[in-house]
Amino acid sequence: MKVEFREDERGRKFPFVDMGSETHGRTSFRLWVNGRFVKKDSNGNMSIEFPVHNARIETTPKGSFVLRPCKHSMVHDIYVPCGYRGGAHFEILSPNIDEDDIFRYSEYRSARGNLGIDEGALVNCPFDTPLKYKWHRTGRLYGDAEEGMTILMPDGVQKELDMLPDGLEAIEELPVIDEAEQSA
Repeated sequence: MKVEFREDERGRKFPFVDMGSETHGRTSFRLWVNGRFVKKDSNGNMSIEFPVHNARIETTPKGSFVLRPCKHSMVHDIYVPCGYRGGAHFEILSPNIDEDDIFRYSEYRSARGNLGIDEGALVNCPFDTPLKYKWHRTGRLYGDAEEGMTILMPDGVQKELDMLPDGLEAIEELPVIDEAEQSA
């Protein structure tokens, strides 16, 4: 994700990322980023990569969102695309996360969202804990799944379980192949 900067009168640079794109391109919120999380990519552009380990998003007393270093915490980026002229929604299943630790944003596919509205969020999560969420999307899906569940691993790997009617309970009902059975 591309990082931009603002500079004050003394030449100090303040990195940030604008999250979301709502009505006529208005951002959902601005996330100020601690400099230690900013990396230079292969093209020389400054960027930030999710999940961010040993970090946490905090709200300042004035209402700004700041990504700061914090041991035993990490930040995931959830994104659910919608169908054509539809919408997208998600619900976090585990771990149990307080609503204050979920920073939602929307991506409008057109200036007013008539072509669809994707939903995303930055989520504070305990360190080394997989994040599980179920999602639902509407609109013209052209064969894609309408609902499902995603597991975000701490190393950034994303595992999809689509066409599940109800999150964690549905997984418990599915048959499992053990590694011992596979090797036999």
